[in-house]
Amino acid sequence: MTITEPTTTTQSAPASDLDAARAALRARLLADGVLIDLGSPGLYGRTGVFERVYTAVDTAAVASQRDLDAEVLRFPPVEPLAAFERTDYIASFPDLAASISGFTGDDRTHRALLAARERGERWEGFLEPADLMLTPAVCHPVYGLVGDRVPQDGRTFDIVGDSFRREPSLDPMRLQAFHMHEFVHIGTPGSAQHHRDDRIPVMRALLESFGLEIDVVPANDPFFGRVGQMLARNQVEQALKFEFVTPVYGPEHPATAIGSANLHEDHFGTSFGIRNRRWRGRAQCLRRLRPGAHHDRPLRRTRHRPRRVAGSGPRGPGPVSTHHGWTGRPALRVAVQLPVAARAGVVICPPLGQEGVIAYRTLRLLADRLEARGVASVRYDPSGRGDSAPDGDPDAQVRSARRAAAVLRGAGVERIAYVGLASAAPIAGAAASDTDGLVLWDAPASGRAWLRKQRALATITIGADRVVDGVESLVGIDVDPTEAAALGALTYRARTGPTIALVRPGSSAPAALGDVATTEVTGSAELLDGTSMVARIPGSAVDTVVAWTDAWAPTVALPVLPPALDEVLDVDARTSERIVRMGPERLFAIETVTSGQHEDAPVVVLHNGAAEHHVGASDYQVALARTLARDGARVVRVDRSGTGESSAVHEDERSAMFAQEWIDDQQAVVDALAVDSRRLVLVGMCAGAWLAGRSADAAPRMVLEISPNDYRRQPAAVGAYADALRAIDEPSPLRLVLRRWWNAVVPEWVRDRVARRDRVGGVVGHVRPLVEHGTDVVLIASPVDVELFERLGGPRALRRWGTRGRTGKVELVRVPDGDHSLFSPVMRQAVLTEVRSRVAATFPVHA
Repeated sequence: MTITEPTTTTQSAPASDLDAARAALRARLLADGVLIDLGSPGLYGRTGVFERVYTAVDTAAVASQRDLDAEVLRFPPVEPLAAFERTDYIASFPDLAASISGFTGDDRTHRALLAARERGERWEGFLEPADLMLTPAVCHPVYGLVGDRVPQDGRTFDIVGDSFRREPSLDPMRLQAFHMHEFVHIGTPGSAQHHRDDRIPVMRALLESFGLEIDVVPANDPFFGRVGQMLARNQVEQALKFEFVTPVYGPEHPATAIGSANLHEDHFGTSFGIRNRRWRGRAQCLRRLRPGAHHDRPLRRTRHRPRRVAGSGPRGPGPVSTHHGWTGRPALRVAVQLPVAARAGVVICPPLGQEGVIAYRTLRLLADRLEARGVASVRYDPSGRGDSAPDGDPDAQVRSARRAAAVLRGAGVERIAYVGLASAAPIAGAAASDTDGLVLWDAPASGRAWLRKQRALATITIGADRVVDGVESLVGIDVDPTEAAALGALTYRARTGPTIALVRPGSSAPAALGDVATTEVTGSAELLDGTSMVARIPGSAVDTVVAWTDAWAPTVALPVLPPALDEVLDVDARTSERIVRMGPERLFAIETVTSGQHEDAPVVVLHNGAAEHHVGASDYQVALARTLARDGARVVRVDRSGTGESSAVHEDERSAMFAQEWIDDQQAVVDALAVDSRRLVLVGMCAGAWLAGRSADAAPRMVLEISPNDYRRQPAAVGAYADALRAIDEPSPLRLVLRRWWNAVVPEWVRDRVARRDRVGGVVGHVRPLVEHGTDVVLIASPVDVELFERLGGPRALRRWGTRGRTGKVELVRVPDGDHSLFSPVMRQAVLTEVRSRVAATFPVHA
């Protein structure tokens, strides 16, 4: 997909010239008796001249759409407040909305009103809202009338009425009160898209038949505020709106929109519960229907078209009912899976730190299997963690779990259960009431016990420098003293409600729970006790959770509504994030930008390490993305295939580490961004560093490799790398005998040569394609990775390309106190500082 510049913003003359042209047209229309000035900008009376022209144009429009055989509907210019609320118009266009008020007082209040009027004061405050709104779009009433009475091929309506939008202007092409004629199609995604695309050439031909010079251009609605800028970008990127524009004020001024064709996707379908009866109960096929193309819209503002991310959107692989977005204040990022009708709902609490990273795909599989049994679920990042909003509240973990439950209840789910795996078990136990269900899986004895174990592990893994300014780094999570105290204080209470504890063979449930059902399950150690590279999804344990939930949940399913989620997260006053889908595989990604971003800002793609999703160790990628965005960059952090929210989850899935599939993913992301390679930066950690280094064909301006530990040129087969690691970690008796013999008999230099056989070419072979394409390569390495760099030919690469000439250059940044996995706060701070300074030094970033 390519970037197309909007034709609605031609090279324009100074604003004073355009204002003069508008004033001249307005004066002519008034003088010629076409319009009557009513004393408020954009509000006019219409004479017989105007109405005759309008009637002739409208008659021609109806004739051009005769083949639609549309149902004719006519509505008044007002609508009930309750119906208006369901459109969500006030959230996107509060500056255009207008309500109706009326007097409901008694004689005394009336006398006070008249006295205020006599004194020349404003008297409107004596009026009360009448629960009526002026209609901003004449299509609004139809959505509440359709319900589930939609045939397989959809329904099409011919709707005419008067509308009002509070948009005062002296431009006679922008009215506050105006006629509106719409041809609306409500149907499946395919039929709505076909209707919109099929009608565009018809409308263009009609308008050109009047002698007008018409262009059809991509456009966006005038969404309100800074968040609206993100929504507008999403609308343009998905090609949802096109406008018919004509040069009303001459070729030297911007063209003016006189009609539009819009695709609203499932916005009104979900808000009004529109669906096809034949599909009820078929979760994989039942789709929220998309009201389709609208024609003959009045003038709307035209904005510069944002840069395109191909294939963006909040939905992705897996159940079509998954809804992604943010909710609450401070906001949580949530993934809500809703069947058409739900028997119950499950809050899947995420484990803390590296446990949560490793278990991410397992919990996705749990959500999928629950949905197959008619059970809704919500997965989430607690506020202050992952992709959620910043939050310094030490009790954010438990509060976030309860907020996630409120999302399900708001969707219409009545019965709730909490599932807590590992460190999430005490959180789930604290959040659940005795009327809620509770599943504790591999639960620690208490929050204090978990914290004690994690501190010991962190001291071994990170070292003594794991505490900086009072904040201590555990494995994959930083906690300040107040949060550590809150986590340590989490305990269980004796349960009287429905509860089950899943334990490892030979283990028992926390004693504080009292007499609860306990079931031994296998697979917890294989999931949690290693790294993400070798972790296995314990399908049988997942099925145990599903079976218990299936037995606990009511047999009767109740209809549910889509959750009310925000599409954009306001990180701070300037920085926003949204979810995008990228490439043909619709990879899940988070895009971070700031308001007022410069058009030449660099675009930074972040790849996480190992087989982990896009947040990074201790959320370092989130912090890095938001920091770079505040500096003026546009940043995208991506889930590659088989990680995070990208691609469907399978119990026996195999990691694509160092495989061609990930190289293809990276190319798809670069293609989707459609950015000049001279503004492209690829940043990767560990396996992500290797992947960033395989981008020579994209010719990025810069590649930053964090903790690089593999320089192979030949991609591995899918699953091969994990299989090799498991063979080392879980050797057979024969392999142990051979290993002892090998280490005792074979010289060390031979063992080193064999050990690098899968890294053919070493550092030189890895960086050469990049620097020969003009890419600068910066490697940020801890001591263990520096040692490998030097052993595999790094010094030779530095001697050859250590300075920039006709090619790119190679630099090595050593972090003496750092660690490979970025669990150390020293390493993470060094990475953030180095990446930030390199991007700032290379690009003219405008913050």
